[in-house]
Amino acid sequence: MKNILVTLLSLILLVSVSSAQEISLPGKIWVEGEYLYVNIIDDGILIFNNSDPSSPQQESWIPIPNCRELAVVKGILYANHYDDLVSLDMAEFIKNGTCEVISRIEGVFPERINTEKDRLPICRPATHVGIASAKGGSMSRIAFDNMDNPNFLYVINEQEIQVYNVNNEGSMESVGSSIPVEDVVETIFVQDGNLFLGAQSGMYIYSLDDPRRPQFTGRYTHLTSCDPVVVQDNLAYVTVRDGNNCGQTVNQLHVVNIENLSSPSLVRSHEMTNPHGLAVADDKVFICDGMAGLRVFQTDSPDSLRPISVDSDMGKAYDVILNPENRHLVVVADNKVIQYNYSNTLGRLNKLSEVIIEL
Repeated sequence: MKNILVTLLSLILLVSVSSAQEISLPGKIWVEGEYLYVNIIDDGILIFNNSDPSSPQQESWIPIPNCRELAVVKGILYANHYDDLVSLDMAEFIKNGTCEVISRIEGVFPERINTEKDRLPICRPATHVGIASAKGGSMSRIAFDNMDNPNFLYVINEQEIQVYNVNNEGSMESVGSSIPVEDVVETIFVQDGNLFLGAQSGMYIYSLDDPRRPQFTGRYTHLTSCDPVVVQDNLAYVTVRDGNNCGQTVNQLHVVNIENLSSPSLVRSHEMTNPHGLAVADDKVFICDGMAGLRVFQTDSPDSLRPISVDSDMGKAYDVILNPENRHLVVVADNKVIQYNYSNTLGRLNKLSEVIIEL
């Protein structure tokens, strides 16, 4: 295992932000092919060549003021720039070291600061950015109808779903009015032609039979809490937690039967410490459980969880990306990006690398 120190001091000069603004810790993560994208909250995106997860190499830095959302599909980076949604051409980035803004949709994220939008990102060149299969974490607010060949992009914003038509060149165009949701929505997950929304009082399910206008299908209700959701087969896994904006003092994993999408039902709830992002594969659930770290459970049956592995020394675990094909995990925790392999049968964690973001 190699411990890699990434110093942002040389990068801060590239970011046009107020000197009084505090540089923030890693936030949301995204993987496309051999490349790992890490959002440094409110400042921009670090890009790592991750062809060798035991020794990820930082290749570039994209300063994007007020950035907290990102997704990368087909070589196009989608991110928020203040309250706007922008798409950036990574091919142009590779060629000239500049970020060509292909499309800009104004006002998509009204809760973000909307000043100085004329400041566009400035990029440090990468040697290569691949176009391959893409995966995002469970805390994402951006999703696509099809990760291999996306035609529609979905953005959740407070109490609505916004739908945009996209193409391989990164062009974005609104398809019409937004779809209202009867709750404050926080995360989005796409599985088998359905949108699964994590909201403060429950999980909402929308059908993508008409991808231009998702249709409400069903809802699972819980106490007011923050909650991402992931899905495997006929089960949804929902973490609910307390926090400043999350309502009740509840910290649990809910296993929900979604065989009937119009009427989801709780199978069982399991007590947690302060769960955030999660992933599921191979009858295992991987949970970023706050200060308890990364926890792995065997799902012997829908109503039982058996703890099989834990890394509790990482600090506050936030989100995880899982690739079950090579049993690879990427985890964000405090000021770290940590990667693991896990045993397909026993679920044991083998740490590959740890990147420390020194601020």
